[in-house]
Amino acid sequence: MARTLVGLRSGAIDAISIDTVTGLVNMPSFHACAAAVLAWTFWSWRWLRWPMLALNAAMTFAAIPIGGHYFCDIIAGLGVAALAIRATLWLERVRPALPDWHRMRPAAA
Repeated sequence: MARTLVGLRSGAIDAISIDTVTGLVNMPSFHACAAAVLAWTFWSWRWLRWPMLALNAAMTFAAIPIGGHYFCDIIAGLGVAALAIRATLWLERVRPALPDWHRMRPAAA
């Protein structure tokens, strides 16, 4: 990634292709997003709650040195996870009010 940034800055690389974009697009961190969603999913199982929280917290913060993410990528990934969790909770709440679309289709002739 550093070589790509230096090349772009010096002018040696004048276009970004699929070969040069590797490592540049890390926002948001899917590691952090998946870790937060998994920790939320396992929270209801009392005996798995704390081991899964510890494992997913480790995955979140290991994404910085191992996954090539910056701290802001982690924060953005956690934000995406929070939005996904909120959307899931909202859909669970409004789902009984939604119509059954599969029952509203006309029958095949």
